[in-house]
Amino acid sequence: LIAAAGFTYSSSVLPAWNPQAGLRDAPRTPFRWSSGLVEFPAPVFGLGPVAAPLLGGAYLRLAPSLVVKAAAHRVRHRPAQWTYAHPYDFDVDEPFFRRDGQGLVFSKLLFARRRLMLKRVLEVSDRSGATLATITRDAAFVGSLPHYEIPTHEAEP
Repeated sequence: LIAAAGFTYSSSVLPAWNPQAGLRDAPRTPFRWSSGLVEFPAPVFGLGPVAAPLLGGAYLRLAPSLVVKAAAHRVRHRPAQWTYAHPYDFDVDEPFFRRDGQGLVFSKLLFARRRLMLKRVLEVSDRSGATLATITRDAAFVGSLPHYEIPTHEAEP
């Protein structure tokens, strides 16, 4: 559906287990879906199934600065590195609230340390000017990407 809408890339896959969402078996490097859409999975750091997207979202705000800087340094040499953030990650004026069905601890984490977000984004940015759109126009890069599909599991009787 995303490719049919005219998009050429996405960064919506978290290739690790996560209590909210995650596709732990997905590649951790860019790949292509069968639709041709290029996927830039959120960069994760850790060992095996224990991994976190330290360079984006609440993880970027909550992780210790030294851990964030080490993660950023580790990926600087790779092509197509990026970060992600949600608008609320920067909203220091939004009053605390708890969403229906959301635990208190998780709700508090969504509001914690928002004042650090802009500083953290600037710390991990390489400021090269390259965008994901520019990178996906590079036919050699896109052509070198592996294909991936979400495995389908047959229902057990």
